[in-house]
Amino acid sequence: MERTVQLIKNYAQNYETMSDETAEKLLSEMLAIDKDHLKLKENFLPKFHKVLPAKLVARYYQIENKIDAVNTFGLAAQIPLVK
Repeated sequence: MERTVQLIKNYAQNYETMSDETAEKLLSEMLAIDKDHLKLKENFLPKFHKVLPAKLVARYYQIENKIDAVNTFGLAAQIPLVK
């Protein structure tokens, strides 16, 4: 989350004067955050499987995805598109 907050701050600071170079850097960081978030989920999956039944693990990931979707929607509603 810290990286996402920093990304949003960088976006806000550059919103009015966004260059192609800055947009590319912000986009690259956004994709890197998404990749790292997926890696984190993948790394925890075997650990969860060791102590929980598969249905409970699936339910946990469903709930986490719903929470992520709500958070993403909330941010998307507040952050304007690049000009």
